Amino acid sequence: MQTEEASSDRTVNSPAPTSGMKGAPLADILANSKWSYGKDPFPHILVEQVFIDSAYSQILAAFRETYSRSDAGRPESARLVYHKGNFDAYLMPFKPSLSGPLSLFVSKAWVDLLSKVTSVSATRDVNGALHCHPTGSKDGFIHKDFSSCWFFDKPRPDGINVADNEICNYRTGETSIAGAEAQERVRAVAMIYYLNNPPWSPGDGGETGLYRTDHDPVHHPAVAIPPINNTMLIFECSPHSRHSFISNLRNPRSNIVMWLHRTKPDTVAKWGEDSIVYVKG
Repeated sequence: MQTEEASSDRTVNSPAPTSGMKGAPLADILANSKWSYGKDPFPHILVEQVFIDSAYSQILAAFRETYSRSDAGRPESARLVYHKGNFDAYLMPFKPSLSGPLSLFVSKAWVDLLSKVTSVSATRDVNGALHCHPTGSKDGFIHKDFSSCWFFDKPRPDGINVADNEICNYRTGETSIAGAEAQERVRAVAMIYYLNNPPWSPGDGGETGLYRTDHDPVHHPAVAIPPINNTMLIFECSPHSRHSFISNLRNPRSNIVMWLHRTKPDTVAKWGEDSIVYVKG
């Protein structure tokens, strides 16, 4: 695993070896990755060539197999489903039963990695989804991912607790089990991993924009991260982590997104309560 300096920024220390896909050390499947740290407009990490070719091929094949069911007459839990409104994309949330190559993203090793490189003391609560924006999807809106959310405490033997909306609504804390108590968390780390995209060129759009203020024009970010395959963006969720999807003018854009979380008391102690966003529904 290599490190390199981003302009005017420092490098990120290589994570220690931990177990990864199919029992291989995570450091082995990250062996060719290049990590750089940016300060502007807020701290973020860009990782290029994240996985070695064989690992990327497995993850890509699993993503494509899932995406191929998007228009099929299957239960929503088995396919990407079109989400209208402020977010016009196909998506499929992670489930506790997530298996195969994609389960790497809910592995203890991966959660520990994201926590370590961001220096965030996160809980073992994890949420995420597969995303695909059809060509011409509308611009997103500048937001921070610094929001309150809820989990039913049902961790796996390794301690990882993947959000399960069938039991507990991630946004509201409503549960489907009588007497079940949801635990409030706040998003602490965001990860966007790009895959299954055509070769990207300037003017294609589909970038993730990073912004200095809530009122910046979406098409004029301080930093624009293009959706280049096998590239990953990581940042700590905070009152300053402003970002948005920029319309993909020429090609579909696919990615995997996930979040780690803090307890609410830890969040309030660091950032205060007033800046936490509460999203209903």
